[in-house]
Amino acid sequence: MDIIARYRSAEEADADIRARMERKEIIIGFGHPVYTIGDPRNPIIKEISRALCKDGGNEVLFDVSERIETLMW
Repeated sequence: MDIIARYRSAEEADADIRARMERKEIIIGFGHPVYTIGDPRNPIIKEISRALCKDGGNEVLFDVSERIETLMW
């Protein structure tokens, strides 16, 4: 959440994560050696996250998290 909450939009997240990757910084939450094809909990967490953001009327957090996930893949 600390990573996701720092961005105001998916575009801002995309630009910052790309810059961090250029500098070869570690992106927390990605690259854990145990999950070679993904965390099996992710689909469930993702749907709950989507519903909470929609119900709360602020889908920015979900949009940011989805953009970061897509970029990191």
